[in-house]
This record gives sequence, C-alpha cells and structure tokens, in this order.
Amino acid sequence: MTKFKPKTPKESVNYTNEHPLKDYMALILGLFLLLGLAFLCFDFFVGKVIDQITLKQEVEWFGTSSSQLKRGQRSKEKLSLLIDQLWLPFSEVSTSAIPLNVKTISQEEMNAFTGVGANFYFTTGLLKKTKSLNSLVFVACHELGHFYHRHVLRRSSRVIIMNLLFRMVGLGSLGDSLIGVGSEALSLKFSRDDELEADTFALDCQQKYLGHVAGFDEFFISIEKNESKYLSFISTHPKSAARIQELKLQAIAKGFSLEGEIIPWSYEAKEAKASENETEAP
Repeated sequence: MTKFKPKTPKESVNYTNEHPLKDYMALILGLFLLLGLAFLCFDFFVGKVIDQITLKQEVEWFGTSSSQLKRGQRSKEKLSLLIDQLWLPFSEVSTSAIPLNVKTISQEEMNAFTGVGANFYFTTGLLKKTKSLNSLVFVACHELGHFYHRHVLRRSSRVIIMNLLFRMVGLGSLGDSLIGVGSEALSLKFSRDDELEADTFALDCQQKYLGHVAGFDEFFISIEKNESKYLSFISTHPKSAARIQELKLQAIAKGFSLEGEIIPWSYEAKEAKASENETEAP
C-alpha cells in the first residue's frame, strides 16, 4: 500500500494571483452592461407609453400658459405668427389647436431649443444675426420637428431612467466615472439621431412653407467656423458640413428645389434692446 504523503500548500492558496484591479474592472464592466440592458428595456417600455401621449396632452401637462409667461419672455408677434404658420400643415396630428409658446432669451450665441410642452426658445443673437427668413424658417421648423417627434419628452424620460438606475448602484468614484462616461456616450447617440430626424422634418416643413429649400444652410454656415474636430466629437449635434451635405441629398431625392427667393430678415435694434432688458432665461 502506498503511503500518503501530504504536500505543503502553495502560499497563494487563499488568494488569487490576478491583480485585484483586474477583478474590479471586470465587475464594473459587467455592471455597466447590466445597467445598459436595463436602460434599453425601460426606455423601450417608456417609449411605448410616450407614444400613447398625444401632443395636446403633453402641452396640457407640461406646457406654459400665456398667463404664466413673464414680461419679455414672449417673442415678438411676427415670430409667434411665423411659428403658428409653420406648424399649421402638421396640426392635423392633434384633434384641436395646440398653443405654441414662443419665447426669446437674451444671449449673443446663435441658438434655439425646444422645451417640454411646446415651449420654443430663440436667442436674441440668432434673431439679430440671421440674415434671411429662409434660414429662420429652417431653424424654427427644426425645433418644431423636435416637438413633433417627441424628442424632448423622450430625452427627459431617459435622464430620469438613467438617474434612477445609477442611484440603485453604490460604487466608488472610479466606477461612477466609468458609468458616467458610458451614459454620456449613450446620450450623445440618441441626441445626434434626434438632430438628424429634426433636420429631415425641417426640410419638409420649409418646402411646405416656401415651396423650395433655398437658404436652409445659412445657419449651419454661420456656426461652422466655430466648430472643431474635437468639439464635434463631444457635441450632441453632428458636424454642420455633414448635415448640409445630407440635407442637400435628401432635397434632391425628394425633388425639392435648392434654388429660390432669399427673403431678407431683420430684427430691429430697438426690438433686440427691449428683449435684452426684459427677457429672463427659463
């Protein structure tokens, strides 16, 4: 009979030879993948719920009534009238009229954005520096496109979902940073897709209003000089040159004319001064 000879165990028997940071990174990656999957599932179901919310209900629940607007926040009558006229061909999506709240913000940067509940904001810088009505029409149509496609409501719901998921996870500063980077990348993907979809809507909207899409690229050309390779990568908006090229291809494919009358637009200095003195940013 062979006599059993016990061996001395290795010193590493009670711990792994792998660096602990490797296990930590694997844990973070696995957790991030689980959070991403959970986010996509929640986003899918929330999206289905949003699809059941009509534009009229969104305005009733999240909009700002005229009585709630502070002095100076409402844009000039001609801008409000323009927005109403641009929306008119698309108003059939609602069973009744939807009040569109148009407001100006005292800011030199050329910008416009859409809030939940059909609230549209235009900076005085945009209104002063825009040279043609064609360009203003395209920008306004683009913002209407965000409302039409429910981008703002969906984006707001995604932010809430992300925050809820992240609050459920207790990690150190490194883990929080990694998850934060992932969430930003996911947010940029959705934002860029939304911008392109709103661009397509704007092209159709301008065609309906002017009968052509000449001058749609004025705004992009104006801001293109301030873009850089790296800024574009981290921006929620695709590069202007790429957007212009894509929209030109769409216009040609749809038979929209890129030639047409360029209608001058001017924002009176006294109007701009009044807005700067009275307007409060939301």
